[in-house]
Amino acid sequence: RGLRSQLAGYAVAVVATVVTTALAIALARLTGGSVPPLLYVPGIVVAAGIGGLGAGLLATALAGLAATYFLFLPTGFAVAD
Repeated sequence: RGLRSQLAGYAVAVVATVVTTALAIALARLTGGSVPPLLYVPGIVVAAGIGGLGAGLLATALAGLAATYFLFLPTGFAVAD
């Protein structure tokens, strides 16, 4: 794979994670419930398809962090007393 393809994959990984997180937050507020993290799978697959393993792993890591921080209650990384 060329460098352009890999860079495009990394860009897709970041953009797909941001867009999916925004969509998931909006859906959670609209429905008043939780949203399954499976919403991130298409972005991960597309990033891996375009950029290869590295882009797929980046998308997976970003999706995991974003879902943990924004979607799972309690939101944030705070530890309860």
